[in-house]
Amino acid sequence: TLLLLFWRLLLYWSRIRSM
Repeated sequence: TLLLLFWRLLLYWSRIRSM
């Protein structure tokens, strides 16, 4: 579903920001 994709993108963004 689109929601799942969005959630994954958010997690990725969070990880990138952590760096």
